[in-house]
Amino acid sequence: MALRTDYKDDVLNTALNTERQFSEVTNPNGTKSFRDVTEYTQVGDEFGAAMVNAQNAEINAKAPLASPVFTGNPTAPTPSVETADDTIATTAYVRAYSQQQLFSLYIDENGHLIYDRTDDLTTINFEIVNNKTLEVIVE
Repeated sequence: MALRTDYKDDVLNTALNTERQFSEVTNPNGTKSFRDVTEYTQVGDEFGAAMVNAQNAEINAKAPLASPVFTGNPTAPTPSVETADDTIATTAYVRAYSQQQLFSLYIDENGHLIYDRTDDLTTINFEIVNNKTLEVIVE
């Protein structure tokens, strides 16, 4: 639903008066109030029309709440796999990151099983021979 942008300002009937006119009214509790008795050719809204219309036009230009960006299957930009900040991870990012080679597992020239893992946070290297851990290096 769009906000209305057709607010109007008061327009004085300059044939009858050039300034607003008020009459004094005595309230039942003895206090005084003033009632606008000006003759208008157009009675406007409570707030300035230009201000309200401009503000509502800006709000109407924003994405609607029922936009596919906010409902159903929301979308977001996919960061690069090297991103290491507080960017939102999309499913495409998670898939790409998980498909990266995060470790290597191989048998060296001596027949030892070698597991090397390197990521942005730490490097872990260890060598396994005959089901025993011989060396663990954390850098």
